[in-house]
Amino acid sequence: MEDTRKLFENYDTNELLDFLAEAIRFDDELRERFRIRFEELDYKNDLKRAKSSLASIYREAEKQWRKFYDKCAYVDTNALSAEVSKRAEQGHIEYAFKVAEMLYTAATDHLSFQVDDEMSLEAHSCVHRMTYIAERATRPEDKAYIFSRCLELSYDDSGRSYYEAFDLDLLGACAFLATPENRAQLEQTLDTLETEKARKGMAPIRYQVMRKFDPPEVVRDFVKQNLHDPELCKVALSDAMAAKDYDLAEILCNHNLVSDAGRYDKDKLIHLHTISVSRNDNAKLAEISKRLMLMGYNYFESLKSALQALGTWEKTRPSILKQFSSAQYFPEILIAEGEWAMLLEKVKANPNSFLYIHGKALAKHYRDDVLNLYRQSVTDEAEHSSKEREYSFACKCLSQFAESGYPEEAAELRDQLLAKYKAKRTFTKLLKELKF
Repeated sequence: MEDTRKLFENYDTNELLDFLAEAIRFDDELRERFRIRFEELDYKNDLKRAKSSLASIYREAEKQWRKFYDKCAYVDTNALSAEVSKRAEQGHIEYAFKVAEMLYTAATDHLSFQVDDEMSLEAHSCVHRMTYIAERATRPEDKAYIFSRCLELSYDDSGRSYYEAFDLDLLGACAFLATPENRAQLEQTLDTLETEKARKGMAPIRYQVMRKFDPPEVVRDFVKQNLHDPELCKVALSDAMAAKDYDLAEILCNHNLVSDAGRYDKDKLIHLHTISVSRNDNAKLAEISKRLMLMGYNYFESLKSALQALGTWEKTRPSILKQFSSAQYFPEILIAEGEWAMLLEKVKANPNSFLYIHGKALAKHYRDDVLNLYRQSVTDEAEHSSKEREYSFACKCLSQFAESGYPEEAAELRDQLLAKYKAKRTFTKLLKELKF
């Protein structure tokens, strides 16, 4: 914003006003945004209409509930929700938030209507809508109003008996809108919820606030002291990786890297892989790459480059190829290493899994062997086909046979199949449509 203001300083004020007036004449959206920003808008009638509409919706829902007590009441607030989103987009932040708050309050007041968490989900949607509006607020008065309302609503115990608590999302909106002036008020609320209501999960909220105002070392110490909070660790890890604070990121990754059941956290391993690459730590990189490969992810090139840098690749290569010979991605390793004979044996052992993926590459080295594999595979598919879907698949296999460098052989096999299965009209029709 400051850069834009500096841009305006280079121009005559009257000329800028003329330009703005001309732009507003032809741009309805800009005119509306200008009106919202500089005029005192009266939303009383609109709010009254929304309140009346919402009351009508819940009166009807209550009638349904009393009539069919064992079933949930259908609450259709789609029209009001759509209006909230539209008005927020237009910049009517005060109105949009007040209606969203009405929807939220109505949902939490009628949680007894639900059977399978319908009203809880409605309330959650409302809270998410309120936080979205908070993020779009630009006027100081709108920010202050939303902050105060979210703070007050966070004390509401509605829904806790229905396995839902919405205060964390509301407090998250407060953290987003926090300023040096209202920070103490927010932190006092967090303290109260933790001590008087034994509310857990406040660490991520405190973290958001601290990141806005406190030095990085203070924030880092706070995270280290709260490694027991999984939600905080998740957010802090994402932030640390984005900021390339790899020292903190490594601490977060290594904390609970392995579950009680002995399973490694894939996402954390991938982060540790990134960290090891940035530090040029080849020993760690090799260890992590191998671990990821054992989990089913192809990090062979990373493992190879790390071991080459360590000078141990040639020595360990045979054992690595043997160790991962049963991996789904093993044929890709064989191609990368130029081990065509081993790849041929792999394809022969399981043609249905590998032939149509690697046959084209393998054909350049073992043309006759691959030719026989294709012929046998397509013949088997045709023989076991009895439905149109199966006929289509057999034709697809035949097309891939041709595309792998065998157009003449595929055409010859097609003619043989046409002669053999001429009684299967659907199959022959599909075969005749093939062009090689």
